[in-house]
Amino acid sequence: MTLTHSKRFDVCNLLLGSISSSDPVDYMSNCTLDHIATTMIWSVDAGHGYTSAMMRLDAGVIPSDTYGMPYNVSLVAPSLYPIFFNSTVAVYQDQSDWFLANGTLVNGGVSSSLYSPAYLPFPVGMAIEGWGGSPTTDPTSGDRHAIFVDAYNCMLYESWSTERNPNSYTVANTAAFDLRKTLPSRPDTWTSADAAGLPIYPGILKYAEIQSGAIEHALRFTIQTVQNAKAFPATKGGTSTNPLEAYYGARFRLRAGFNIAGYSADTQVLLKALKKYGLILADQGSSAFITTENNPGFGIDMLNELNVGSAGPTSTRIAFTKDNWEMVQNPGPITYGYSPAPSPTCNSATGNAAPFTPSFTPSCTGAPLAPMAPHFIPLAPYTPPSPSATPPTTGMTTSVSSANGILTNGANGILLIFTVLVAFILATF
Repeated sequence: MTLTHSKRFDVCNLLLGSISSSDPVDYMSNCTLDHIATTMIWSVDAGHGYTSAMMRLDAGVIPSDTYGMPYNVSLVAPSLYPIFFNSTVAVYQDQSDWFLANGTLVNGGVSSSLYSPAYLPFPVGMAIEGWGGSPTTDPTSGDRHAIFVDAYNCMLYESWSTERNPNSYTVANTAAFDLRKTLPSRPDTWTSADAAGLPIYPGILKYAEIQSGAIEHALRFTIQTVQNAKAFPATKGGTSTNPLEAYYGARFRLRAGFNIAGYSADTQVLLKALKKYGLILADQGSSAFITTENNPGFGIDMLNELNVGSAGPTSTRIAFTKDNWEMVQNPGPITYGYSPAPSPTCNSATGNAAPFTPSFTPSCTGAPLAPMAPHFIPLAPYTPPSPSATPPTTGMTTSVSSANGILTNGANGILLIFTVLVAFILATF
């Protein structure tokens, strides 16, 4: 089975592209943006001389940058490797997906022993969020997301709190998305590698999209505090009971009247997408940070225009305020995880839309996924840690290369371009 989506690997993009520039504004738009802007100024920007809360790209531009969201793409049938649900942060195995030793995909539940290995096609040298460009520079803290796109089987695998062991990985949770389904979402109340239950990969800003001249999906972003509420396509709420906070799945759109004329051509591509598709709230983190890959192209113009300096009459920074942004009315109802649920009292007396039945077209075609053949790479014996022990974090020395079909953008942006070219050739023939 091969990927037939010839344009790019932005799988699940339709799940994140279900709004348009004409969709109505949410009744809480002004209140929520005022609240976010106020808390961002106080908690994030006050010590940096900024006069307003700022949107910024969470991007890296050199291989050793720990900024940017790395991802891994396989163009060949991948092998399965052991993973252990034993994170030092938390464990969500009951809301995770993994393979059994016979190659059958399991959705949810807990294995007979927490320390019995499950399996995922995570290669030993893959990039982990926060690394410095090689497995020997793995992070020891942070979200440590791992993203693996199996372009051969049209599957996406992601994990949170990922730690590399000598011959396996330790994780807090995992999520698998079958990219041939019309609606590749999580069960209700489930998280994923993202708190909201969304796939991370399709929401990443990639420089290849900037070069193509169009971004055709919403972009993932984070804020510091999220309401314990959710709306489609999110499947899990946040932690706050403050109705002024945004909820997971909330969409924010750059106002149609925002003047983009003074920006570089690259930045204009992004700003046009922010007007058409906007941002989708997917996780708690640094406020108004747009998830972006590591690519030197962002350092040409975009970072200087969007990340440097403070607000002012001549600044190109974009304040995350109601003057520049609006919250879009979600196409489905908001589900609250606390009671009593807030009443619509902000901008109008109208609530969100009535329940709806979404309809999507698969972004990847092919027959239903058969159980993955248990094709294992021979591994050295592994002794899992005891419940009280800290999982091993010894880095691997194996480098990532394109020779085995595993590509990563963690080292540089050229590999992504190569990936897209190879995908196009595969789709053509």
